[in-house]
Amino acid sequence: MHSLSATQVGQTLAFGESGFEYPSGYEREFTYQEILMIQDKYLVEQLKMLTDKRASAESRQDAMEWLMEPLVPLDAAADLAMLSFQRCCYAYGADPTEVQEQVIRIIAPERLAEFGYE
Repeated sequence: MHSLSATQVGQTLAFGESGFEYPSGYEREFTYQEILMIQDKYLVEQLKMLTDKRASAESRQDAMEWLMEPLVPLDAAADLAMLSFQRCCYAYGADPTEVQEQVIRIIAPERLAEFGYE
């Protein structure tokens, strides 16, 4: 599962590399708009990962597991992790159920076995 902190994700998205580190002791607060942008970009990147043959099988599997996270009722979504699939969909303005269904249609049921789903 993904366990990146908001700072790590922000660094990766802002600087294009995960090796960047803020100076020791540096704290940065993200605005609401920045968090939405991070969630939006994270969703898009994970969806791209599913069909990127350059990505490792493990990375594609992680993306599929993230995408197939069980959904919770909308009133409980605020308790989800910042980069959960469901919260990223809401930030993007998409219905998580529809995104899951579209991905299954695009990937095709016969390819789901590659990811351990049937």
